[in-house]
Parts: sequence; structure tokens; C-alpha cells
Amino acid sequence: MPEPYRTDATLPLVWTVKDAVLAVDAATGELRWRHDVRGVVRKLLPVGDHVALVLRDALEIVDLATGEVSCAMDVPFPITAAIVTLGGIVAAGPEGAISVGLDGDVRWSVTQRCRGSKHSLVMEDGFGEEGWTEAVAGSMDRHVPGLLHEGHVAQPDIAE
Repeated sequence: MPEPYRTDATLPLVWTVKDAVLAVDAATGELRWRHDVRGVVRKLLPVGDHVALVLRDALEIVDLATGEVSCAMDVPFPITAAIVTLGGIVAAGPEGAISVGLDGDVRWSVTQRCRGSKHSLVMEDGFGEEGWTEAVAGSMDRHVPGLLHEGHVAQPDIAE
């Protein structure tokens, strides 16, 4: 008899607890794997046969079947929004955005830079080569960006 709460019984149930991510067999409750993390997982994102773990300032991509980490990287800003794209993740925060493939390769990044009272966005490709710079107006003090990329939207909750 099929399990009413699962469409694919081969995939584990995945959830976070303090400092860890657990994958449990949906039918038996048996622990398939445990992955320890530093800090709190803010978001789980399904990426094909992997799960992306979004931490405050890091991304990890873990194989759903085995718990093997295929990518672990620090991000140079706090992450407030993240979305799944074709074969990877795009994450954004007050100081920039980054696109990362399942293998951990950076596809592109955009960072906010300040020189005195002038702010600009700087886009770099995956090799760190600058693609463009655009001056922006406004304060960076309480800026928490939403993200629209390839038709997908991520908007963080904003505390008033």
C-alpha cells in the first residue's frame, strides 16, 4: 500500500535540528544519515537529487540519498533570500548576491561597494573578472533585498 504522505518512498524525510540535518526513512523511521552543520540552517531547498542548506553566511549542498556533501562554501555576506535555479542556487543578502552550481563553482556574483557616500553594484563572473559596475542611490544600512532571477522570487521576512 502506498504511503499517503510520500510520493517517492526512496527519498528520505529531511529536517533540521540544532547544529544538524537529519534524513530519515519515511516508512521505517530509520536514520539514513546525519550531517552536522555550524550554526542554524535557515532554509532547506530541494535541488534535484540534492538538498541545499542555507546558513547565515554559508551554503552547503548535500546528496539526498547518501548525505555526502558536494559543495560547502562560505559566502561573504549574510544570506536573507535564496532560490533554486537550473543546476544550482542563487543567494542574496544586504551586501550582494551569488550564483553557485551544485559542484560549488561560482557562476557569478554581485556585491555592493561603498566609497565615501557613493554606492555601486559590481558584477563579477565565476573567475572574479568584473563584468559591470552600476551606481545606486539609497542607504545600505537596513537594506534587505528580495531576489527575482529566471522567473523565481525569494523575499525575506522583514522585521519592522
